[in-house]
Amino acid sequence: MSAKSFLLTAGLAVLLGVAAGVVVDAVISISFVSLIAATLVTASVGIGLGVAIPGKRLPGPAADRSDVAADPAAEEPQRDGIQEFALANVTAALPIPAILIDPGQIIAAINPPATALFDRDGGDRPLPSLIRHPAFLEAVREAVEMEETIETTFAEAVPAVRHLQALIAPVRAEEWEGRGALILLRDLTTQMKTEQMRADFIANVSHELRTPLASLQGFVETLRGPAAGDPEAQRQFLGIMDEQTGRMTRLVDTLMSLSRIEAEQGLPPTGVVDINETVGGVVEALRVVASKQGCAIEVKQEADPAIITGDEDQIARVARNLIENAIKYGGAPSTITVRTYNVSNPVNRSVPDEEREA
Repeated sequence: MSAKSFLLTAGLAVLLGVAAGVVVDAVISISFVSLIAATLVTASVGIGLGVAIPGKRLPGPAADRSDVAADPAAEEPQRDGIQEFALANVTAALPIPAILIDPGQIIAAINPPATALFDRDGGDRPLPSLIRHPAFLEAVREAVEMEETIETTFAEAVPAVRHLQALIAPVRAEEWEGRGALILLRDLTTQMKTEQMRADFIANVSHELRTPLASLQGFVETLRGPAAGDPEAQRQFLGIMDEQTGRMTRLVDTLMSLSRIEAEQGLPPTGVVDINETVGGVVEALRVVASKQGCAIEVKQEADPAIITGDEDQIARVARNLIENAIKYGGAPSTITVRTYNVSNPVNRSVPDEEREA
């Protein structure tokens, strides 16, 4: 296969992908470059989708050419090069935000994703009226002057803080005196917010783990040294160590739960769960904890059988969180009543907290 045939096939594949609703992945820069290359080759062979440039009447592939035949200039052989209307049509067909500017940095075409990104139509207006960031405008100037594709990332503060990635490729249309540029954009705001949240989350988790670990290390050194022959101090320190290890265990369990929930998000449960059995197991595991806090747990299984479709681990986790909250915030002495009952067929679980009389 020749290089020209290969590029033509790539260009056709882009347009066919757009028509089929295929989303082009623009995460990696090389994907951007490949998309631009295929786009320009497609435009160079005159494949148009009949999308007009703002303020201009341009022929599409299925347009009536009777008026063109009457024009003597139309009978002249077509010149080599990319026509502006072809560039505009391909720009409009791209599934990612794209802007086509002429040599005077006037927006010649803007596609619907770019219009939605900026919440306004930028046709037939200067590019700086749409994007004013100095670093971006300088990158556009350099790309055109140096005839090189340039990638840049910049942040906008108005109307809201957001981060954008732009890939700028110089292009030439036969109607232009000079080069314009095709600009592909990607909104990185959500990605960067997610990365910041992950960084904050890791920092918080590291702090939560470091505190009990430091305590455990200190108690171990004390037990090996001054408290080596003091049974009373040993009992006291071992109790604190047990509390700190429990804290770390709960934190790790929470992290594993979050990871699992994220991995299974959107997947419907397929397991069969006996609510009475699952909640009963959680209650038995928490009786000792409740007793230490001066609480008693009473179970009332009014729904029998209590079979539902769900994930047993997640349901047990919900029951555990509810009962632990009741133990923590219910006060002492108190009685925690766990009820399983039917309301219009669905199974409901209730964990009321009833304060005992002193």
